[in-house]
Amino acid sequence: MKRLIVVALSLAALVAVVLVLPGLLAERRSAVAEPPATSSLTSASPRTTAPASTRGAASVLSDSFGFVWAPQQGSLGVTVRPETGQSGFELPTQAWRFSACSCAVSPDGTRVAYWSGSTAGAIELRVVEVARPGLGNAIYRPPTEQRGTALAWSSDGSGIVFSLEGWPNPGDPVGFVSNTSLLVIEATGGTARRLATGGGVYVPLGWDRAAGIAAAGLSGEGGYTTGYIAVRTNGDPAPLLLGMPEGMGSVQVSSDQRIGFSLFSSDQGPTLRWWRLAEPGAMVTGPRLGQTAGQPTWRPLSSQIAWVENGTLQLLDVERGAITSGGAFPTGTPIAFRVDGSAAAAASGPSYVLLDIASGQSAALASSGYIIGSVRFTGAPSNP
Repeated sequence: MKRLIVVALSLAALVAVVLVLPGLLAERRSAVAEPPATSSLTSASPRTTAPASTRGAASVLSDSFGFVWAPQQGSLGVTVRPETGQSGFELPTQAWRFSACSCAVSPDGTRVAYWSGSTAGAIELRVVEVARPGLGNAIYRPPTEQRGTALAWSSDGSGIVFSLEGWPNPGDPVGFVSNTSLLVIEATGGTARRLATGGGVYVPLGWDRAAGIAAAGLSGEGGYTTGYIAVRTNGDPAPLLLGMPEGMGSVQVSSDQRIGFSLFSSDQGPTLRWWRLAEPGAMVTGPRLGQTAGQPTWRPLSSQIAWVENGTLQLLDVERGAITSGGAFPTGTPIAFRVDGSAAAAASGPSYVLLDIASGQSAALASSGYIIGSVRFTGAPSNP
C-alpha cells in the first residue's frame, strides 16, 4: 500500500504544512571534494528547569531572533521578520507543489536559501544573509529543461542538497513529473554534483556532512512515498534505496542532520520512531502520542523531539529516553522553535504565542501568516 509522507524544508517548515495541508506531502512533490569531518552540533539538551523570573511578557520577544512567515493564501513570497515585528524584509520565493515556499533556513539561522524565478532560464538558487538581505547571491542556475524544487542545508551550513525536475509539457497529466535528480552544491556556489537521477521526485531531508550521508524521500505522482534513499557524498556515490515501515507520516531531521523521526499511524494511535539518517532499519520505537497531541518537531541544538499535549510542551530526549515538561501552551497546536531552542511559538486562535522555556513567560507574536522557519539577525557567524 502506498504511504503518504510530509517532509519539512527545515525544522519549522513542517509546521507550515500541518497548518495548511495536513497529511499531504509538504514538498510534493562536478566534482566537489568533501571536507574533513567536523564535529556535529551539540546533542546536549538545553536546560528546561524554569528559574524564578520577574520579567514581563514583553521582554520575551527579541530583535535578535525572528521567523520566516508565509502568507495564508494568495500572493507568493515570504516575509522574514524579528519577533518584535519591527522591520524585516521579503523574499520572492516560489511555491512548489504542496509547499508555500521552496526555501530553507541554515542550521544557525543566519541565511536563507531559496528558489526564485518562475520561467525557464530565469530560475536561480539564491542564498541571502538574514542580517544583510541586500547582499544575496545566486549560487546555481538549473538547465533550461529543468526547474528547482525542494532543498535542505548540510549539517555544518557549508552546503545545500537540492532537487530538480523537468518542466511539464502541454497535455501532461496533473502531477506528472520527469527528468528528476538530486544534487549537492557548496553554499558559496561552484559546480553542483549529482547524487541520483530518475525514479521519482526527490525530496531532500538532510545532509550529515560529518558522516558524508545525504538522505531524501522518493515520491511519485500524487505525492505518495515510493522510497527513502541515503547517498554517500564521499566515496561510493551509488544511492542506497531503503524501505520504510507502513504508516509513516511527516519526516523531520535534527539540526545536526544525524537523526530523523516520523510519526507512524496505527490502529493503536500515532507512535514516534526515530533512526540514524542512513539506518532506518535500526529504527527506535518511542512513545505513543495521545489523540490531542500536536504535530511533533525537533528542538534545535538538542536531541529533543517536542510536541504539545494537554496544554503542556513535552520534550523527549532521544539520547536519554527521558520526557520532561517545557511549560504551558495552547493545546494540540503545531509549534516552531526559536533557532537556538530557547523559546517556542504556537498558534493561538488567529495569532501566535511565543513561550520562553526557561522562565515560563510568554508573549503574543505579530503574525503575518504562518511560520515556516526561524532565523537569527545578530550574534552568530555565517557558519556554525
